[in-house]
Amino acid sequence: MAVLSALATWPEGATLNELSEYLELPRASLHRLLSMLQKAGYLINNAGTYVLGPETYRLARQVEHVGQSSALSRVAIPVINWLAEATGETVVLGVLSKDRAEIIYTNVLVADEPLRCEVPEGVRTPLYSSASGKAVLAFMPESEYDEYVRITKFRKFTEFTDTSEILKDKVPQIRSAGIVKDRGHLLGAWAIASPIFDSGGDAIGAIAVLGPEARIERVEKQICKSVLEAGRKISLLVGFSGAYPPDTSKLSAREFARITGQSE
Repeated sequence: MAVLSALATWPEGATLNELSEYLELPRASLHRLLSMLQKAGYLINNAGTYVLGPETYRLARQVEHVGQSSALSRVAIPVINWLAEATGETVVLGVLSKDRAEIIYTNVLVADEPLRCEVPEGVRTPLYSSASGKAVLAFMPESEYDEYVRITKFRKFTEFTDTSEILKDKVPQIRSAGIVKDRGHLLGAWAIASPIFDSGGDAIGAIAVLGPEARIERVEKQICKSVLEAGRKISLLVGFSGAYPPDTSKLSAREFARITGQSE
């Protein structure tokens, strides 16, 4: 790790001699270590100058994602508790997976009702098949959304699971309202979800309420209002600023690019 940390301070790379002097390590021992790191893909040797390799950046992305997910799970707890009390239903925090293809349920607070919905923590579901996933998908950059739809096989979990065509029709409404009402993954249950945005405006997860269909429908408007507020609160806690949800229909091309990560 000392070698990788040292090279991180040298964007142009460093030679064996420079690293040996900086790290105060014998050249022979350091050379063996550099060769091992190069073979594993953590370093690249460009004519005697060592630079960080692709495996180093892959590892950094993994660590960043784990840290982000862990931080989101922690800061969201008070809002999860508030939403559970406000609705009386099961509340689920979903975090976007590293490959940006699934939602991972990291926090689940189960309702104190005889008839209730339960989802084990750690469960992963495809983005297209759940309310939380659709809340994230709707705010992905257009190019990423299109690529996701192109490479994803839409499998039916229930008769209500959306096809790619139905999902595409729903996206404008989700973006406008910041709310997804869905019964695609759990038969007999409704889920209402809102996205969570980070400081860069990227949708990194969603907060959702799950409950039996009949009970949810009776108080749907109140639950939608509470879920939307929960999504806004958690987004603020992780650094998001601005209107929630981002109004993509009224944004300038430059501002839309900033929020969604697209180029103009």
